[in-house]
Amino acid sequence: MDKRTRLMGEAPIPEAVMKIAIPAIIGMLVMAIYNLVDTLFVSRLGTSATGAVTVAFPLFMLVAAIGLTFGIGSGSYISRMLGAKKTDEVNRAASTAFYLTIATGLIFSIVGMIFIEPLLNAFGATETIMVHAKDYVFILLGVATIQMSNMTMNNMLRSEGSAFISMTGLAVGALLNIALDPIFIFVFDMGVAGAAVATAISQGISFIILIQYYIRHKSIARIKIKLITLKKYLLVQIMKIGLPTFFRQALQSIAAALLIVAARRYGDSAIAAVGIFNRVIFMSLGVVFGFGQGFQPVAGYNFGAKQFGRLRESIKFSIIITTVFCIFSAIIFYIFSPQILMAFNADPETKRIGIIAFRYFSSMLPFLGFSVIITVLFQAMGHGTAALILSIARQGVFYIPLILILPYLFDINGIFMSQPIADFLTLMVTAFFARKVFKEIKEKELSSIGA
Repeated sequence: MDKRTRLMGEAPIPEAVMKIAIPAIIGMLVMAIYNLVDTLFVSRLGTSATGAVTVAFPLFMLVAAIGLTFGIGSGSYISRMLGAKKTDEVNRAASTAFYLTIATGLIFSIVGMIFIEPLLNAFGATETIMVHAKDYVFILLGVATIQMSNMTMNNMLRSEGSAFISMTGLAVGALLNIALDPIFIFVFDMGVAGAAVATAISQGISFIILIQYYIRHKSIARIKIKLITLKKYLLVQIMKIGLPTFFRQALQSIAAALLIVAARRYGDSAIAAVGIFNRVIFMSLGVVFGFGQGFQPVAGYNFGAKQFGRLRESIKFSIIITTVFCIFSAIIFYIFSPQILMAFNADPETKRIGIIAFRYFSSMLPFLGFSVIITVLFQAMGHGTAALILSIARQGVFYIPLILILPYLFDINGIFMSQPIADFLTLMVTAFFARKVFKEIKEKELSSIGA
């Protein structure tokens, strides 16, 4: 047994989950850092420049949605096939997912460049923000395929237990982005476009680090064109888990756009406040979702190997850890929101609106870990329908109607109370599904003992 699969199947659960989760968390934080650092430096250029990065955020959440669709979809299947000792299926899944990501990314970039202005209008750009936003977005659309591929490889490598290299590739890119941003923005006087160039270079370096691991055959999975399999059974296996992730991420993009549109009538300061808020909470959400991505291969492997005791232990451990973190984050956001906003050079109105956003969001944050882990559990077990329902509930079924209605009833407070209300309703739905899946696991465990 390879040491990476031994980790998932034999190591103590806290060790197995944390060894994969920590690099996964760092990988998610890297994604957040790319956006946060750009905003931090761009904020020095003024409120409209900050707004430009803000309206671009929903578009690049769609980039993330595509990368995660193929990465998590194939990753779930890869971890289950490793547990079942089916290496050929692992190679087919990895090759198919990687090249589908490349093809989809190229189409996305071309379409995005053609319709760049209508897209930015739809995402809430004002006339003063548009000129900066176009410069920023056009450059990053050029490397969208690379960013998607990084996310796909990151998840596939983690699913086979190669979490360290996935973390290294993304972390090096993030550190490089931090170093390059001030150079291109201020030294080369490129403004907002300089932030995009810095990110593009950083993404390219991350891609090189990750792809070389496959080229040098250091990974368990092999990526080869001849292994691409477009047969229905494999595509179903990838997409039944990947599509819930896509819908969740796409709905988050739509929700982010609607949040910006709702804030637009309060001016550029409100849009800037939303941008700072989105990027800071994405750091916290990145930890929770990253932990979930670390939990998924352990859960998927042990489910595939019919080690249900280890599966139950991994669920309990993951829920406890993510809940403790979410409680801590909620306290920080509630108490220190003024200081967070001042770090971004926020003007008084931006600061006032931002404080409202952070404090409303904090109210339901302690329960987010439970919801995320249960959703990931369904993905790890290959239960696509339940995963899809839970994935679209938070930002689709509940949040979108609320953000369209509540601002007209409660003014600016209605904008920011929409998310905690949606989170409460999602928690109720998640608890219902959790009872069903815990019962299923118990029944399978009893059946395996009887057999």
